[in-house]
Amino acid sequence: MYQPVSSTIHCINPKCPKPAGQPWGNKFCQGCGAPLELNQRYIPLYSIGTGGFSALYTVWDLQAQTEKVLKVLLEPSAKALELFSQEAFVLAKLRHPGIPKVEADGYFFLRKRNAAVSPLPCLVMEKIHGPTLEQILDYYPQGCPEVWLMNWLNQALDILRELHRHQIIHRDLKPSNLMLRSPLSFPVDAHQIQHNQLVMIDFGGAKQLKNPDQASTLTSRTTRLVSPGYSPPEQIVGAWVNPATDFYSLGRSCIHLLTGVFPGELEDPELAGLKWRDRTAITPRFANLLDQMVLSDNALRPQTTLEIQTALFQIVRQHKYPWRGLSPGELAFYGIKTILIQLDWGLTILSEFLGKLLLSLLTAILETAWEMGLAGMGGSLGDCLGTDPGLLYHPG
Repeated sequence: MYQPVSSTIHCINPKCPKPAGQPWGNKFCQGCGAPLELNQRYIPLYSIGTGGFSALYTVWDLQAQTEKVLKVLLEPSAKALELFSQEAFVLAKLRHPGIPKVEADGYFFLRKRNAAVSPLPCLVMEKIHGPTLEQILDYYPQGCPEVWLMNWLNQALDILRELHRHQIIHRDLKPSNLMLRSPLSFPVDAHQIQHNQLVMIDFGGAKQLKNPDQASTLTSRTTRLVSPGYSPPEQIVGAWVNPATDFYSLGRSCIHLLTGVFPGELEDPELAGLKWRDRTAITPRFANLLDQMVLSDNALRPQTTLEIQTALFQIVRQHKYPWRGLSPGELAFYGIKTILIQLDWGLTILSEFLGKLLLSLLTAILETAWEMGLAGMGGSLGDCLGTDPGLLYHPG
């Protein structure tokens, strides 16, 4: 059997006195007796940290022969278990390159030898190799280029379209929950950053809409889940949520990535919103789109991914073909301006060519004059010496 580079195993029992360094091949932990082969398929290799109510581990999938991520719920409350189960359900039913894959048997409970101890809820998912957009921002503290944000926004909307089609609202979009499918190289490769697949992670707060009324309107009253600086007003108070709830968080994430400034620091009470445009050079139409996405009133925001992507497509097309969409007068002005620019460019090239030609002619004239001058000097010298100039030179 092939096994990964790691030669030891990590116990996932949160109460284990010595979880790390278990010998490879052990079926049970030497410290607490908990199983080390999970669901007869996954071997936990090492801890990669904690987040929220969960602990994260890298595990080896014996069947797929690859590394994956294991999420273990540590919070015993019923609500935490409900959200954890919901995340497993959401990920298991979706198949999109921008969403981590979960196999049918990826959600299970680890039962320990002591029957009095509650089983641990476990979720195994695809391991995404790459940085979060929050980590990218560490290398661009003044903000990322606009063209990157246009690409990332379009990819995020593709993912949200899939989620919203299944009546799922993510509810926790922010730079730390958006990743790129690519290891971060040093120095940071700008081309690599811009063109890699975006992945949306952390579906622990996702809301699955259930009843027919919710399915038709894509709205639901929910338990409060707040990420300061990113969550919209309706989510903060636990009111109705819909796709525009995700658009608000996504818009604020884009503004953070463009300016390098946390959205909470851009709040302006007088504007009842964010004051951010003076922090970055941005296309006005793109700025207008982001401002519309982060309006406090849910009903005034775009309501579908198609609406935003259509506006974004028009902005990108305007960048590439600036003459499209102009009025006849604007088009005539643009045409004259283009002709004048090209004419100026042509005259510059012509001037350079004529300058080089004139310089060549002048150089040839000077060289000829110099040679004639030298011949004249030779004749004069011969006359002065009383010698035939032709006799001044005797070969051999």
